[in-house]
Amino acid sequence: MLNKKLNMIIKAAAASEKPAEIFFCIFILISTAVILICLSVIFPLWNNIDTKINHHFSKQVFKGSFGENVNEDYRKDTLKKFKSMSHITRIYRDCGQTDAYDLNGNFKDSVSVTYIYKGFVPKIIYGHLFKENETGTALIPAQLKDFDYDSGRLNIIDGKTLVGKTLKLDFDIEKTYDFKVVGVYDSTDPIYLEPGILIPIEDMRKIRKNLFSDEIKSKELTEDNSYIFNVDSIENAEAVKKEVDGYINTFPVGGSIDEDTYNTALVILIAGTAFLILLITVGAFMFLKNSVNSRTKELALYRATGYKTKHIFYILFAEKCILGLVSYIFGMLTAVLLNKFAVNPYLKELVGNTFMDMSAGFSVLNAVSVLILFLLIMAVVCRSAAKRSEKIDLTVLLRT
Repeated sequence: MLNKKLNMIIKAAAASEKPAEIFFCIFILISTAVILICLSVIFPLWNNIDTKINHHFSKQVFKGSFGENVNEDYRKDTLKKFKSMSHITRIYRDCGQTDAYDLNGNFKDSVSVTYIYKGFVPKIIYGHLFKENETGTALIPAQLKDFDYDSGRLNIIDGKTLVGKTLKLDFDIEKTYDFKVVGVYDSTDPIYLEPGILIPIEDMRKIRKNLFSDEIKSKELTEDNSYIFNVDSIENAEAVKKEVDGYINTFPVGGSIDEDTYNTALVILIAGTAFLILLITVGAFMFLKNSVNSRTKELALYRATGYKTKHIFYILFAEKCILGLVSYIFGMLTAVLLNKFAVNPYLKELVGNTFMDMSAGFSVLNAVSVLILFLLIMAVVCRSAAKRSEKIDLTVLLRT
């Protein structure tokens, strides 16, 4: 019987202060949507910066060069020292890059041809990645610049149109090489200094060997005087590089990454969102507190009719929960719709064609965290009001 009466009182109380409750519902709806949208952008961006910038593959790999006309015995002895060093996981010859023409006419101008560094996995946009020990296959950048000297025009070739086709590459040596295009890769990654055709490392070694065959036969040059060093972690990379630099010249792999700009932007976004959440929390607390404090006669009436503190808390909390949960659900749906039709299209235009590609999505953890935040605020305010009702002078009911 008591629970039934309490439920009736809750319904009556929720309907009694319509203007204030409408404002409360709108506040919760907008706050929920804004917080969820901010969080749905922060966490993917944070993950992107951590994995694609702060822990980018290029930070744990570097190039070492012996220079020209190096003594073969010195090269072998030095390589043995490098291989015995701790934290170096792999050393292999750098095959560099070279230019080639396609005799099948898929493009007019020469194109850069190189290989995939061991341990690095390029992002495939279309098609599939070839295996490390596979030969005769190739990857094409998403967009390939091709200058037509006859017409004097620069054409942009869509890499997807070349998937499945065979390239007959001429490297200005007697033999040509056939490569079947199996996929399109994201060439915006800073590991690539010059977007070009990627082929298996074994094929690149054969081509480089033929290109430098005369020098190799004369013993004046080794087959390749540059090597790629893989380090077990980014934390150890700089120390290993300095140690190797004591013997040969070392160089970074790939282009530079402006990590300070990205990290600063993330810190500013997190700080701004935290400040926004603080303002919303304070605003919700003050609104609820003022709303409850204005109902002194109502609380006194509950006391006069025999309701205890726990009953009053239940009435107030249940009333705010009903309105708050409905508003929260609509706010959550608003956030999902805004992410789909406004935020994600903007992110697609901003970073959609780069290696920092990201999208804002719905997260159950974020949604639950925001819900718990509002429930805690309502619980604290309602509990405080219920306890304060114990000190209300019941004679307030006799005042006009």
